[in-house]
Amino acid sequence: MVQLAEVITQQEPEARGFDLLPKGYYKAIALAEEEKQTKDGEGTYIKMEFEITSPPEFAKRKIWNNFNIVNKNMDAARIAKEHLGHFAWAVGIEKLSDTKDLLFKELTIEIGVQPAKGDFKESNSIKGYFPVSFGHDQIEAHKKRKGGSEAAAPKAAAPAASKPWLKK
Repeated sequence: MVQLAEVITQQEPEARGFDLLPKGYYKAIALAEEEKQTKDGEGTYIKMEFEITSPPEFAKRKIWNNFNIVNKNMDAARIAKEHLGHFAWAVGIEKLSDTKDLLFKELTIEIGVQPAKGDFKESNSIKGYFPVSFGHDQIEAHKKRKGGSEAAAPKAAAPAASKPWLKK
């Protein structure tokens, strides 16, 4: 037991808002992933939670990303699979067969800001995935070679007959 030199009165903590993270590059790890059904019940997506590890002023902040792996909009599913391939490339996984393999591996993510639309407020989004060893200049050079954030890494080709992202 530690006797305090003075009495400390209770204080309610200040409410912390969910201020947007500034656009830029952040080191992060994926902490959790969950497979969910789309609202219409006809598709599935992977909801992944990331925690910022650096820079220090943003450490412990969270950001989420959804990967629409099965969707009646074929472009949404294609983009999700490409982004999972980019993520796998960034953490050194040549062939991704289970999203749990992506957890707790540090990488660099590019965070952007999505403008407000309809009922939704302005929000952060993950625009790209890069190896943690890449510095800002390497990322920019890589993006120029590949054509921007969306083409940050080689496309991962999933076998046509299998859907390894679906849990059994």
